[in-house]
Amino acid sequence: MRRFVVLLLSATVVLGHELPVYLDPDCPVAERVEDLIGHLSLPEKIGLFETENPPIPRLGVPTRSWWNEGVHGVARAGRATMFPAAIGLAATWDVELLTRVATVISDEARAKHNLAPTNRYHGLTYWAPCVDLARDPRWGRIEETYGEDPHLTARLGVAYVKAMQGDDPRYLKLVATPKHFAAHAQETARHSTAPTIAPRTLREYYLEPFRACFVEGGARSVMTAYSGINGVPCMINQWLLTDLLRGEWGFQGAVVTDWNAPNTIKNNFKLTANHAETVALGLVAGIDIFCQPGGIHTALTEAVTSGLVPASVLDAALRRSLRLRFELGEFDPLDRVWHRQIPPDVIGCSNHVALAREASQKAIVLLKNAPVAGRNSPTPLLPLDREKLESIAVIGSHANRIFLGAYSGDPAQPAVTTLQGVTNHVSDRVIVRHVPHIDLDERRRRLKKNETLDPKTIDEEKQNLAAALDAAARSDVAVVVLGLSSRIEAEGRDRTDLNLPKDQQEFVEKVFAVNPATIVVLINGSPLAVNWLHQHVPAILEAWYPGEQGGTAIADVLFGDYNPAGRLPITFYAGLEQLPNLFDYEISLGRTYMYLPTPPLYPFGHGLSYTCFDYQNLRVTQTPTTITVTVDITNSGGRAGDEVAQLYVRELDAPWPVPLKQLRGFQRVHIPVGATRPVTFTLKVADLARWDETRHAFVVRPGIFELMVGASSADIRILAPLRID
Repeated sequence: MRRFVVLLLSATVVLGHELPVYLDPDCPVAERVEDLIGHLSLPEKIGLFETENPPIPRLGVPTRSWWNEGVHGVARAGRATMFPAAIGLAATWDVELLTRVATVISDEARAKHNLAPTNRYHGLTYWAPCVDLARDPRWGRIEETYGEDPHLTARLGVAYVKAMQGDDPRYLKLVATPKHFAAHAQETARHSTAPTIAPRTLREYYLEPFRACFVEGGARSVMTAYSGINGVPCMINQWLLTDLLRGEWGFQGAVVTDWNAPNTIKNNFKLTANHAETVALGLVAGIDIFCQPGGIHTALTEAVTSGLVPASVLDAALRRSLRLRFELGEFDPLDRVWHRQIPPDVIGCSNHVALAREASQKAIVLLKNAPVAGRNSPTPLLPLDREKLESIAVIGSHANRIFLGAYSGDPAQPAVTTLQGVTNHVSDRVIVRHVPHIDLDERRRRLKKNETLDPKTIDEEKQNLAAALDAAARSDVAVVVLGLSSRIEAEGRDRTDLNLPKDQQEFVEKVFAVNPATIVVLINGSPLAVNWLHQHVPAILEAWYPGEQGGTAIADVLFGDYNPAGRLPITFYAGLEQLPNLFDYEISLGRTYMYLPTPPLYPFGHGLSYTCFDYQNLRVTQTPTTITVTVDITNSGGRAGDEVAQLYVRELDAPWPVPLKQLRGFQRVHIPVGATRPVTFTLKVADLARWDETRHAFVVRPGIFELMVGASSADIRILAPLRID
């Protein structure tokens, strides 16, 4: 803050004693932007196109970083509250929860900026949310997304954007940057592919979450994808960035490239002869900030001085990026911008930790819960009864390790493993058995070429395996914690199969052989084809990368302190045979729950509970513009719990391929034992529109539709016809 005051004083002295327009907080923002641009030299202008804007002391312009991460907590900036990975947040199917989570993230982000405004990753423009659609389970970045469905992703994305940017009528709290615009969905060839995507698929599927974030959420920034669309890389796609984004959708914010994307235009796509041509194409298309190792100062200077970029194009881009800086209050007095007064002690405070635990609880999906085979009791294995439990084994590769997922910071409070969570939940009389796991695959990966594993390590692993099996055999219950990691799924790397790692699969089979009362907890960021587990193991929890309070939340569910209600935001396929080629972007050929012709392992929207819910009395009312669908849901089981009611729609007589069903509404509602709650979905008739490729517009066709309400895409409880005239 002191440095900023010095810069302001310097600017006042250099420009005269009268406060310049751009430093006058009472002047309209547009006038302030124009005034500042008028004071800038060409080198100073070009510096403002860099990821890290250098300061301009003579004008009082502070340094600024455009690169900050916050997909599930403030990342790479030290301590911050770490929530479940985005795919886990999506599994909550809870818009209100995501609003609270994003509010916490933005509070902590502002606090960090206020404490150290010039530190890297302490800036005010956050590269989130990721609203790309996970159309293929092999994609390495699914953990960053909200799943495969455009409606669910759009609702969560809008909630995140609004909460991050705040509701102050004058100043933005932060700037949200939805990514990766658009149709980014694989890592293997992301730097060199621009797939063909039919206009209808592009509009109805890939673009819908982005449209919602800009048009409804008011997102003030966007990041382009490395890849392209229909032959044109997104970074230089004028139709995408200017005609659609700014023209049709009215976006007025700043467009930023992904890291190192300018280099890919020349080196991978091979569309330009030099970097000056690349930045020129980017600027003309609509880029405002270039994220490039080593910067783009030389290339942009050459592009401008050679006439490749008109001065008017340069200034138009500056208007967009500088406007955000004024809207964030960067040039205004401290007492005018309340966000700049958020103190550092909010980071990791008790309320934030409690919310992290709640988010982790709500993200957990109970995939399966059955009685233990061979025992007389018909009662499902979960939840566990502490009073009847004498011993429990908590074992497996992920049992006592922390997996926060990509784009994480340092947990604000000590992260809790599953082992720690279980231990904290039981009394001293319950024996908790654990044997450390040795990850041979990880050790092999770290070896240098021609090296082999130390025989002692292999022998130690064999001994630990035997000890783990003994622990499982001697315990009432075995909790086996397995899953994936950044070694298998990560940015820049797609998966080659959908299975558990081989050593983990073999381990759990051996555990089950010695103790059929086996519970598997999965910690991962993308779908797994756990067919053997589904056929044999009585209980399976999907915990995703569960955040810093994940171990506590898992134990809450295991022991029934929390009744699980998470739902899958993505299909869990039975295997690769159900999937088209990774590089085929046409979802109507068999992708996602909307077009999958054969039953998956676990369907989109699936998730079990420790109680039961009945659906009845479906009512539909219509006006010329709206459709209201109401259903009564009764908790007919023995525990209070949340139900996630899901509304799907199917068009019955369309002249083109349409989804088997498509999510159009959802609500997570808490229902006490024996109580009935009405759940109402309100649709606009316009929500039923489809992209007409002859009219180049969304059109609502008269015809018959089917309304379906249920507990998952495959568990429809009640239906009603709908006619649109």
